[in-house]
Amino acid sequence: MNYTKGDFTVASLGTDTVKVDKDLKAVDLTFSVDYAKSKESPTEIMMTNVTGTDIGAFETIRYGGTDVADIYAATTIPSATRLLNKSGRQVLVELKTTYRATNSKTGEIYDIPLVSRMVMRTSQSPLVTDAMIWDGMKRLYGSMTDTGSSGAQRLIECMRGSLLPKGV
Repeated sequence: MNYTKGDFTVASLGTDTVKVDKDLKAVDLTFSVDYAKSKESPTEIMMTNVTGTDIGAFETIRYGGTDVADIYAATTIPSATRLLNKSGRQVLVELKTTYRATNSKTGEIYDIPLVSRMVMRTSQSPLVTDAMIWDGMKRLYGSMTDTGSSGAQRLIECMRGSLLPKGV
């Protein structure tokens, strides 16, 4: 990732062995039609999916945001390369959804919850752009998949106790 903002060139410090991006196809959610606001406060909102046939919320999306006094507090970035303004913002996106498994022979039904969260914390500097945030999201996605794969097998391995990726 590399872009120019004013007099600055902003680039990722990592060099990836595989140079081709994984194919990430995101669901295009229609918020204005499929969701209704179900909670709101100064630091978070929650929306509930209203398209389900069952009574009850089978899916919610939550957005939260908080100010961060020092974005460098939990890093090893040398003070010489830190922005003068150390404040920033932390943003949470959380999806809680339910999947239904139905036995085709017995009719037995199981509802299976899945909770996914992403938290991003960075500066509110003008040097932080859509390109940087998007690159961070893609790198996070890449860390959840095996090399050469775009499926969820790496996360399945983690859920089954194998936290370290193969070959490391």
